[in-house]
Amino acid sequence: MKKQTELEVFKHNQSVSSKLSEVKTPLQFLLYSLIVAKVDNNLEFLHIKEEDLLLKITHKEILEQLEIKRVQPTFKEEIKDLSLLQIEHIDKDNKEEFIFINVFSKIAYRNHILTIKLNKDVMDYFIDLKSNFLSYSFKTLVKFKSKYTMLLYDLIQKDYYLLNRKYYFEYDLSFLLDKLQVNAKSMRVYQNFKVKILEKAIKEINTHTNLNITYKAIKNVYTVVKIRFLRLPKNTNKIAREKEEDRLKNSFVRTPETERLKSKMLKVEKEYQNKLYRINRKNESLLDSIDGMYQKKDSQDKI
Repeated sequence: MKKQTELEVFKHNQSVSSKLSEVKTPLQFLLYSLIVAKVDNNLEFLHIKEEDLLLKITHKEILEQLEIKRVQPTFKEEIKDLSLLQIEHIDKDNKEEFIFINVFSKIAYRNHILTIKLNKDVMDYFIDLKSNFLSYSFKTLVKFKSKYTMLLYDLIQKDYYLLNRKYYFEYDLSFLLDKLQVNAKSMRVYQNFKVKILEKAIKEINTHTNLNITYKAIKNVYTVVKIRFLRLPKNTNKIAREKEEDRLKNSFVRTPETERLKSKMLKVEKEYQNKLYRINRKNESLLDSIDGMYQKKDSQDKI
């Protein structure tokens, strides 16, 4: 097969906080990402023409880009589900407001050619990006076996590179579960999510990309409420790398939340020490009184 041109997936940073409706299989996410990679990101939104919304991908190109020998018998059903894809735009300043945007106006498959017509309203996420975007090689996604890995990799791109200026980045657990489309009730139990999804996804990302991360669960008393991602050095020495991972997992990261907790603990400790001091003083006074009584009685007995 003739080698295809390396494709890059470009997305607006707003896609990190927005939510993609469920993709049921890795193939669906790969097809969605392939379509995004085929969009001309140099277009300007105000000058979009009707033909700019149309994309054509041949059957041969699908096989080559996805590195597969043949499409599955379920290909039609996969495309049908894909055609219903929506992006939920979440307003970070007012989370009670929301907008649902259909990604596609039409998808057709004729003569071994997939013809896609994008909804103009969704183009804001893929074009006219200037400096406010994330990008990665489409071929990186092909290396992953799980849709959860693909979705996590897509999510953390922007924030990972901010680690040059920030020690860590984190997401609310509920947000992360929604972004990774963890819908099964049993998998939303943290221990199951950790073992069967999160750790496997992180292992795949560290193996197949230039990202290198570990994570730390942040608890509110006994319940995990956030997942904090930390950068690991690209160290070929496995022992040194594992030591660094343990150090980062167990390190104490100062945040406003932990500082408030620390202040509260110090206040409680101070109150406890003061109370203990008052009790001890009271006991000492009582002992002095008893001792005085015995001394007085002893003097009387001697007389």
